[in-house]
Parts: sequence; C-alpha cells; structure tokens
Amino acid sequence: MAAKKPKNGQASFELKARVKNGHLQIKSNLDPENKGTSHRQNLQSPLILETGGTPVVELSIHGPIALDQIELEKAGPGQHFLGLKKLTLSHCHFFSWQGAKQIIKSMPALTQFVFKDISVEPSLGPEEFLEMLPKGLKSLTLSYGHFSPEFLTAFCRFEGKIQAEETLEQIDLTNLKISTIPRWILTLKNLRRLNLGQNKLTFLDRELKELPRLHHLSVDDNPFSEDEKAQIQRIFNIWF
Repeated sequence: MAAKKPKNGQASFELKARVKNGHLQIKSNLDPENKGTSHRQNLQSPLILETGGTPVVELSIHGPIALDQIELEKAGPGQHFLGLKKLTLSHCHFFSWQGAKQIIKSMPALTQFVFKDISVEPSLGPEEFLEMLPKGLKSLTLSYGHFSPEFLTAFCRFEGKIQAEETLEQIDLTNLKISTIPRWILTLKNLRRLNLGQNKLTFLDRELKELPRLHHLSVDDNPFSEDEKAQIQRIFNIWF
C-alpha cells in the first residue's frame, strides 16, 4: 500500500494490509477519533485490493479513509474474491456508492455486510445503498453511522425492492439515530434477529409482530414512554 508524505505538519497517511487465514485486513494508521483528519487527504487514487494470490473469505477495511473508488487486483480480475463471505467497512467516508457497488458486484458469495461509523456526502441518498445489497445476503450491520436527518428519513421511508429481501436473517441498526422503524424491514419474512438499540424510537411498530420468524428483538436505550414500554412488554414480551 502506498503512503502519503506529511503535509503542513500532519501525520503521513499509510495503509497496512495483511492476509491471514483467508482474512484480508486493510487498516489506516491515522486515529479515527482525530477530528482534524480529512478524508479527502487520505485517499485520492483508487484503492487496489490485492491478495498476493491467496483466496480470501473475509475483507475488512478500517479507516479513517475515503473510498471514492475501489479496484480489485489487476491480475486475474478479482478471482481471489469470488468466495468472499464477509465484508466489513469501518470509519469510511463515501463520496459516491460506486466503489462499494463495484466490490459487491464482484463478490457473489457475500452473506455478511458490516458498516460501522460510516459517513457519506450530503448529496448521497440511501436508495442506492439499499438497492445494492446483494441477493443472498443474510446479515446486515449498519451501526454508529454519521448520516444527515434527510438521509435517515429516506432510509426509513424506502419502500423499493431489496434484492436480499428473501435471505436477510439478521439486521443490526444500533445507534443509527433513527426515530422510526424502516418500512422495508417489515417485508423481510425470514428475519430472525433485529437490533434497534440506542436509537430515538418513541414507538415500536406493531407490524414487527407479523414477521413470522423474528425471535430476537432488541430495543434497549430508546426514549420510550412508560406507557409504550408497558405496551411493548405486553405485545412483544420484552422487558426493560
């Protein structure tokens, strides 16, 4: 991975990568909690994912880093990613969804998708993100995100078609700062586990009760009234 030279007294930017037991890990050397870190300074050229000829089943990219564009290894058009099952992106910023769409399209075996501490440009909406979730995906984590209120409203109101509608079994939306249940979740007939903890929910949609396979529902640390808590306990058998 290429390193950037220090500029104006800032720490140089470097990506370190290693493959171990089929897990390719790419990590920035910068502190994600440093508010002075600029995503635009981190990565201006495409991030080329290379495995050194080793097939991988898990890929993790940990920032802070901007992912404008991601390219798979030049030799053998990404053949070593065909069996990848889990993709984790944390502390990443998206100027467009193109990079994420490109790698997802090249990983047909993907079943677990983890987005943590993600931010996006104000011009980006959630529709493309939801529509690019691949068919066959079983687990989705979108937690501790840094999204605008407009993004979250559109995320919760989305009623379009999701390719993974028949296969999604687990969803974790911890601390996403949503105030309503996303409408598209109510269509997931095979959903088994749903984590909505640490959000801004004041009402729990009763339609969740209609999901036939949902057996684990977490709603801790939401600002429910005492009356709503009582209703939730009665309807969903959840105790606070």
